[in-house]
Amino acid sequence: MLLGPVANAFLLPQGINNSVYYKSYFSTYANTSAVDVTSLGGSVTLRSAANVGSGEVPLLFTWFQNVLLWSANDKLGASNFQPWLRLAESSVAAFRTVSTLKPPTLRVSAFSGDINVVGDLTLAPSPRGTLDLLAGGSINGLQDSGINANPLARAWGASVVNLSDANPAAIPGIATPFTYQSIVGTTGQARLSVLLNFDFIDNLFDETGSTIGAAGSIQTKQALHAPGVLHAEDPEPVHLYAQDGDISGPHPFCRQVVPASSRARTSRTSRFTSKTSRPTTSRSSPPAVTSCLTTRTRRCAPPRSPPAIS
Repeated sequence: MLLGPVANAFLLPQGINNSVYYKSYFSTYANTSAVDVTSLGGSVTLRSAANVGSGEVPLLFTWFQNVLLWSANDKLGASNFQPWLRLAESSVAAFRTVSTLKPPTLRVSAFSGDINVVGDLTLAPSPRGTLDLLAGGSINGLQDSGINANPLARAWGASVVNLSDANPAAIPGIATPFTYQSIVGTTGQARLSVLLNFDFIDNLFDETGSTIGAAGSIQTKQALHAPGVLHAEDPEPVHLYAQDGDISGPHPFCRQVVPASSRARTSRTSRFTSKTSRPTTSRSSPPAVTSCLTTRTRRCAPPRSPPAIS
């Protein structure tokens, strides 16, 4: 089973039939919004990005950029010979992040196969939400995502799983939409998208795991995390289960949770890699089982020996 991009339609570029003066953007995700995928007889691939020669790019963003965005130089594009499909935008650069934002809950079960993740998974922040990946085989986050142009070779990439604990109120909602008219008014600028900027949304999901430089500043950390403990009352833990295989490749940012609310379990090996020097609390479960515990948003790492006590 192949599942392509999942996004919120009201945060995406609008069609040309909607007046440029009425362009507005907001999220309709609720605490109960979810994607639930089940495969009884095979593997499930979650594909949200592709390498088209110049690095990995979100699939939905690529579709907007190369197919629906009007260009006078692209005589064969759908926006030329099917003009009713055109976007009411002159640029889609601002939509790169919001085109990847999934509902707060993602559950995928492949009872007799693997779960393959191609591209990053970013879940919308919510007091209730979780990630459940249950595979009869392996969970593979290191995948072939396309072709590099220079040098010409197959491109492989490791996915980043971000269960965001940013402030949900910081994302425009149905009662607090973001309107382009509030920036440009009813002038001719409304026909252009050069002033459209979603940095205030992008900053909520720009997780790196770093504690130094700009990424370690208090302003950056405050944007990434909601005040208090967002999931304090959330009864649903995070589960990553690979019954007869490995968990390898993904860089998971476990959400802000109370201890013991994130678990990764595999019958063989768990190869979560970490790019940060922040300590991640891990403990060994019964033989051949790995558990990841975290108290803040961190990358999970495999169990390691406790430090020597002097």
